[in-house]
Amino acid sequence: MPEIPEIETTRVVLTKELVGKKIKAVAVTNGKLVPRHKTAKDFRARVEGRTIKSLSRLGRNLIVALDDGGHWVIDPGPVGLLQRSKGPKDVKPKHTHVVVSFQQGPDLRLIDPLAACEMFASERPAEGTIVKVNVLVDRLRSEEHTSELQSLAYLVC
Repeated sequence: MPEIPEIETTRVVLTKELVGKKIKAVAVTNGKLVPRHKTAKDFRARVEGRTIKSLSRLGRNLIVALDDGGHWVIDPGPVGLLQRSKGPKDVKPKHTHVVVSFQQGPDLRLIDPLAACEMFASERPAEGTIVKVNVLVDRLRSEEHTSELQSLAYLVC
């Protein structure tokens, strides 16, 4: 199971390699990895053509900020692994379920023997839209936390 130190190391490395890169194509071979979307095509439509602005971490999830204000969230699950290919002709390892191609540079691959990881892409809600996250977040809501919660609230739904 990837723990927080491994996820943080992955975030740091991928930040150096991916920020500013434009996503050319996303291949999802197992639709179960994007269950919050109606189809894998819907997920791809929200991610393809976008430029990566930043990467952050929320618990064990990697959050990729996109240029349109949306976010792409990657939950590696119990044994998921993000790996950069060495080149375009590099052989895909067994259990490669997602391949993200960029305009420049090597692909990013999600490898998961259990297919227990999850990805989803969110759109930024319209200005003034109230998004209810859950009861715990509502309890935490106070003036000191309001700005942080408003900026993260739409990621969790």
